[in-house]
Amino acid sequence: MDRISASAGIPLYEFITKYIEKTSDGRMLFKKSDACFFLGPDNKCRIWKDRPEICDDFPCAVSMLMSRVYLAVTNKDAKIIDLISYMDDTWPCTDFIKSTIVERVEEARSVRDQKG
Repeated sequence: MDRISASAGIPLYEFITKYIEKTSDGRMLFKKSDACFFLGPDNKCRIWKDRPEICDDFPCAVSMLMSRVYLAVTNKDAKIIDLISYMDDTWPCTDFIKSTIVERVEEARSVRDQKG
C-alpha cells in the first residue's frame, strides 16, 4: 500500500480509506469499482511502474481463478466455463477473462500434452 499510494501521489491514510477495504477474514483488498482507480483518462495505468502484483499477473493469476484454471489444465474433462461461473459479472476484468479463458486453457493443455 505504501508503494502504490506513493506512486499515485496519495497520502497513505487517504489511500487506505478511499481505495481499500478490510474483509471479515482480515485481508486488505481494493474496493470494487467499475474501472480501475488508477486508470487515466487515456486508458493507461497511472501507476504502471508500481502497479500491484495482481495487475502484473492479470489475467493469468487471479487467486481463485488461478486454482480453477489449473484444475482445467490438468483435468481434460474439466469445463472451464463451469469452473469460472462464480465470477462476478460486475468485475471490470470478467468479460475479458471469460472471452479468452477457453483459448488459454486449450493452449496450456496442448503444451502440457506435448511435454508428455
